[in-house]
Parts: sequence; C-alpha cells; structure tokens
Amino acid sequence: MSLSSGLSVAITASICLTFGLLTWADVSAQQYASQESCIDCDSVDSNKHIAIASIDWCPYICAGNEQKPGILTEYVQQIFKDTGYTISFTTMPWARAIHETHSGNFLALLAPAKEEAPGLVFPNLSLGYQTMCMFTREDDPWQYNGIPSLKGRRIVHVIGAFPASLEQARGSAIFYPISYDSETFVDRSLKMVLNKRTDTLLSPYYSTQDYINRKGLNDHIKTAGCAQQQALYLAFTPLDKEKKKVEKLTVLFDQKIAELEKIQTFEKLLKRYGLTPIDTASTPEAAL
Repeated sequence: MSLSSGLSVAITASICLTFGLLTWADVSAQQYASQESCIDCDSVDSNKHIAIASIDWCPYICAGNEQKPGILTEYVQQIFKDTGYTISFTTMPWARAIHETHSGNFLALLAPAKEEAPGLVFPNLSLGYQTMCMFTREDDPWQYNGIPSLKGRRIVHVIGAFPASLEQARGSAIFYPISYDSETFVDRSLKMVLNKRTDTLLSPYYSTQDYINRKGLNDHIKTAGCAQQQALYLAFTPLDKEKKKVEKLTVLFDQKIAELEKIQTFEKLLKRYGLTPIDTASTPEAAL
C-alpha cells in the first residue's frame, strides 16, 4: 500500500469513528438527501425557501409517500401554498433534527412540543396536538385514572417523550424507555404488551392507533385512558442571520393557521387518514 493510500484510509477511519460517536448521526447526509421532498422547487430562491427537518412519524409525517405524505406535512403545505415560499422536508433521527435546526442548517423543525426543543423560535399558534395515551391488552381491566392508578404498572415509552404530568409516578410505576423508530417502536412495544412482558404502552394516540388499524389489532389492543395533550409546532432556528426571515415567517404562519382553523383543517386531515379526533375532556389532566 502506498503512503498516500495508507494516509487516506487512516483519515477515512478517523472520520467514521468521529461521526460514530455522535448520537444524532444515525443516517448519512446522502441518505437524508434521498429522503428529501420539495414542493414547487423547480427553481429555488434561497430567500423564499424553507428547509424543514423532521422524522418519519406516520400518520403525522410519512416520508416517501407522495399520495399521503402525512397529516402535519399536508397542513404545512397548505399553510405556505400561494405565499411565494417553497418548502422541502428532510427526515432524520429526532435528536439530529433538533440539533440541525438549532445550528441553522435547517430553517424549521416539524413538529416538536415546546418542551422537546427549548431554544427554538415558536410561533403563537400550533399545528395540532399530540395526546399521550395508555394502550393495554383488550382483556386487561385496568384503566388510567391519574397518578395513583399507575402504581405497580410496567410502562413502555419513547426515550425523550415522557409527559411531565407523570413525573410523580416514577417511584410507584416501572418505566421502560425505548429508542424511537417510526415502525419498529410501536411494533416491538405492542408485542411486549400482548406477550405480557409489560402491561402498558405509553405512546401518542394517533400514530399508535394508525398502526393498530393497519395491522388489524383493534380486537387485541385498546386505549385505557390518556395522560397529557401537547401542542405541536413548526419551530424555527434561533440563528441570528435568519432572525428577520423567521420573524416574517412566524407572523405569516400565525395568520394562515388562524384562517385554516376556521375551516377545521386539522380535523379534516385526521379524517382523510382514517382517524377520529380524540375526546380528551374526560382525561385526568384535561382540567390542568
């Protein structure tokens, strides 16, 4: 092997090792590019373009599905339709999506709750809501009814997606955090519930119910109450050089959301994806 070839291999190995240590670098830049979708981007003006980082989170965000790209993806498309802006979506691991938006490599992030991405710029109005619910076996008589009812329960949940309203239950219930993948997390977790390796799955209602519907599990898994509802946003980078653009976009965003809320756009999109808006009025945290 020549000296130059050996040096090249050493440099390559060093680079690979460095990136392997980064928790958000689960997917290469080339893979991100292949998952990017762009709306009205034949000729992109960078001043009028919004590059959006996201995860694959069906039915909210369904990467690679042109017919049904996701409830929130379609909502964002409607918000910026006929505004002169072009938008693109690039999926990646959630931790990296947050980091890339903080760093200014992407202008916006779809679709964090405020507690998930502190430091980003949030508009006044949200896109919709994520409701964290308890899923159990159909034959399990247990029902969630506040913190005391969690005593002794074994609960699976996504790492980094633990409702603040349940913090007091950490001493009385057993929680199993699992890393998130759009398809395998729900599949793995529900198998654990069905096989009685755990009692309960704590997970967003719509994405979990969508999986249950698609897999024909409605006779085996049920919702046993909901814990917390969180607003979901299109949040923007705090980078100083993008400050003026972000200020304009948040004003525009709030104006368009207000218009779309009047015609119940979010609720109509839920129905388009075969989902029924959940009634959270009777949940223990509804009055909070």
